[in-house]
Amino acid sequence: MPRLSENERNQALGMLMVGATKQHVANAFGCSVSTVTRLAQRVQATGSVRDHSRPGQPRVTNRRQDQQMRVNHLQKNAQVYVNQVLADVVVPFMQINFPMVTGHCSRMALDHTRQGLHNSS
Repeated sequence: MPRLSENERNQALGMLMVGATKQHVANAFGCSVSTVTRLAQRVQATGSVRDHSRPGQPRVTNRRQDQQMRVNHLQKNAQVYVNQVLADVVVPFMQINFPMVTGHCSRMALDHTRQGLHNSS
């Protein structure tokens, strides 16, 4: 289930304040009763319906930029990565196909490029 937007959380809180049951509110927004319960608890504890911050380093790039970096990197270094994958994958009688190699290369390229972005910040 997707998260409720801040506007939906405010509407749900309003419904609870005028006497709607948690089950009715959950049905109205297509979420679980526990979601509505946690929302009510959060409002009682913090006085706000705002979403809490999440741990971890913020993303430097979005998905589209990740895809573009992956394509650019693969175009520049395709042969190097193919040779590296062929050297790393030592499984007897296993046929290495192009999608498997390019998928592995894409992940390696993205990790390498992201690491460079994080180190430069």
